[in-house]
Amino acid sequence: MTFTTPEPRPSALGSQTGSSLSGLDGGSGGGSGGVVGGGDSVPVAGHAASRRLDLNTSALLFVTFSAAPFWELLSNWVLSIQALPGPPQFLVGALDAQTAAECEAQGWRHVTLLPAGGAARVPSRDAARRRQQAEAEDRSSAAARAGLVLGLLEEDGMEAVVVSHPDTAWLRDPAEYLAQHPAADLLISTGCLSHEVGGAVQAAVQAAVRVVLEEAGAPGQPLSGQGRAFNTGVYAVRKTAAARELLASWRDALGDPEAAAAAAAVQPPPPFNETAPRDAGQRALRLLLEEGQDSLPSAPGDPRTVLMRGGSLAVHPLPVLLFPGGHVAFVQRLPEGKGVQPYVVHANGDRWYGADGAQPEATAAAKRGRLREFGLWRVDGADHYAAPRARYLTYSNDVQAFIEELAARRHGGAMPPFYRHLAAMGYQQAQFMDALAAARMLRRTLVLPASWCWCDMDWSPAVLQTCTIRRAWEEACGSDLRLPFRCPADYVFHIPSMERERLAYRMPGFLDSPQVPKAVRADRAELRMAAARPDPVQPAAAAAGVLWPNMTQSQLVAAAAHAQNASVLAISGMRPGLLRGFDRDDDSFDFDVLYANVARDLFWYSGSSREEGEWEEVLAYWHYDQPQPYTEGYAAWQPLTLEAPEWCDLVPGPRNREIVAWPNHPCQFLRNATAMGLAAALA
Repeated sequence: MTFTTPEPRPSALGSQTGSSLSGLDGGSGGGSGGVVGGGDSVPVAGHAASRRLDLNTSALLFVTFSAAPFWELLSNWVLSIQALPGPPQFLVGALDAQTAAECEAQGWRHVTLLPAGGAARVPSRDAARRRQQAEAEDRSSAAARAGLVLGLLEEDGMEAVVVSHPDTAWLRDPAEYLAQHPAADLLISTGCLSHEVGGAVQAAVQAAVRVVLEEAGAPGQPLSGQGRAFNTGVYAVRKTAAARELLASWRDALGDPEAAAAAAAVQPPPPFNETAPRDAGQRALRLLLEEGQDSLPSAPGDPRTVLMRGGSLAVHPLPVLLFPGGHVAFVQRLPEGKGVQPYVVHANGDRWYGADGAQPEATAAAKRGRLREFGLWRVDGADHYAAPRARYLTYSNDVQAFIEELAARRHGGAMPPFYRHLAAMGYQQAQFMDALAAARMLRRTLVLPASWCWCDMDWSPAVLQTCTIRRAWEEACGSDLRLPFRCPADYVFHIPSMERERLAYRMPGFLDSPQVPKAVRADRAELRMAAARPDPVQPAAAAAGVLWPNMTQSQLVAAAAHAQNASVLAISGMRPGLLRGFDRDDDSFDFDVLYANVARDLFWYSGSSREEGEWEEVLAYWHYDQPQPYTEGYAAWQPLTLEAPEWCDLVPGPRNREIVAWPNHPCQFLRNATAMGLAAALA
C-alpha cells in the first residue's frame, strides 16, 4: 500500500468496498445540504440556471465530468471524496445519458451535458469527415465544461470550484492548501516531473512556468503535442473577476471556429483515432494563459504564484509532490519516497494510454490497475480481497540479481541501461508465463510480484538518451528518476489484455492490503525452486516443497500437495524454465493461445521523428523477448542476446539519424565499444 487512504465512510454505493456498482440503492450523495438529482439535459454551450442544486456556496465544490465507459473510475472518484472529512459536496457533469441515469440512480448531484439539440454523430466512411466531427464534438464538450464551471461561480454563487478528472483519487481536503494561497485566481496541476522544481521557490517556479509556456506554444514555434504543460486534470478556480474572465474566454474560444483553427495551427491535435480522448480544452487554455505574456512576476506576498495574461491573472502551479500525476506518483514514486501524503493523485499517463483509441475499456482497465496497485481503488468488494475458499500463488522476482550477473558475465559489468531493460523484460516475461501456468495447474489466483525496470518510456524518442525523461528543453522539470527503478506493473504486463482474457490475478502489493484478512496473510506456505531436481533417494519429507526446472504438471501438483490448503503459496527463487507444460497436450495448446493473447502487444516504446512515418514501427517499438510456447517442447531458457539491427545505416531523416547515433541506442553500443562504455555509465 503506497498511499494512506482516509477511513471509509458510508456512501451512496453502500460499503466502501461494495462489489457491485449497478442495482444498488441510491442514498445520500453530495455532502452537506442534501442531494438534488439535477438531471436536466444542458446544451453543451449553455448552462442551466434552474438546476436547483442546493449548494453550500461558502464551501468547496468538487466537480468532474465523465462518460459511460469510465463509470467505475467515476465511482472511485466519488468514493474518494466521500471518505474525506465532512464529506465535501460534489457535482458530476454527465457527458452522456447513460452516466446521467446512473448518477440519478445513485442519488448523486449532477447535470447532463449533451450535444446541442441532442444531435448524435452522423456515421461516415470518410476518415477526414469523422475527424472533423470528433474534433467539433471535443471543442463543444470542452466549451460546455468551461461554461458549467463559470456558471457555478457566477449563477450559483460558489466561492471556489475544484475540478478534477474522474481518474483522480482524493486523499486530503484541498481547502487548507487553497487557504494558504489566497492571492491565486487559478491553481492548476502541471506535467512537471521534478519535485525539486515542483516544490521550489520563486526562481525555479518561474523557470518551470517558462518551460510550460514554451511547450504550450509561443507564437510561431512548432510543438510536439506531447509536452509537459499545465494540465487540466486538476485545477481550482475562485470567484474572482480575473478567473471568471478566463473561464468565459476559454468557453468562447472553444466555440469560435476561427480561434479553434488558430489553436490547432499552433499546437496540432494528436493523431486521430476514432474514440481517443481529445485535448482541445487543454490546448485552448494553454494559449489563453500565454496571451500578453513577456515576463512572469510573482503575485504580491506569494512567490509560488505568478502573474499571467499580461499580469491580470494570478496562477499557482500546484506542487507535484502534493498534486502528482501518474509519472510522479506511480513511476517515480516521489511522494512515497519523500514521505509526503498528496492531496490527490491523477492516474494519467498510464502505460497503455495508446490502447484507448479503439477501446475506451482498455484505458479504464489500465487506470484501474494503477489505482489498485497503489491502494487507491475503492470500488472492489469483499470478494476481491477475501473470496470464499480463495487460494493465492505468488513468486519472488530476483531480476535485479540476474541482470547484475548477466552484465558481469557478458560485458564485465558495462551493460547499457537499454540493454539491461530489454533483458530484464525477457526474464520477467518468462517468469510470468511459468507462474501463470503454475497458478492454473494449482487452481490458484496469481498475485503479481514487484516489477523492475532499467529504462523509462515516453512518447518522445529523447528518453532513449539516458533512459529517463529529461529532454534538452525540459531541464527545469524533467524526471528525477534513478535507475533501476521499481516500475508499475503495466510496464511489464499488459493489464488491459489480462482483463480482457479474464485472468485470475491480483496486482502487486495485494497481500499487503489491509482489506485482505490477517488470517489469509498468515496462512502461508513456501515452495522453493532449486537449480536441479532433488536426489530421488532422499526422504520424501525432505523433498516436499522443492521445485526444479522442466517440471511436469503432475510433479508440480505433487510437490505442492503438502500445502494445498494454505491460503497463500509463495515460490522463492523463481527462475524462468520451471515448467515443460501441462500433462494434456490440449491444455498446453489452450494455454499457449491464452498467453499469446496476453503478451502479444508487450513492447518498449519511445516515439520517433515523424519525418518518415513508415519508419516509426521500426524505430519506436522494441518488442519484449518472449519464452518458447509449451507446445514447441522444453528448452532451457536463455537470456536475450541483442544483435545490431540491419537498418542502422539506412535510417532516413536527420532527426532519426540523430536518434540512432545516441550511445544508448543498440545501433551504437552493439557496434562501438566506446559507445558501449558511455551508455553503460548511465546505469
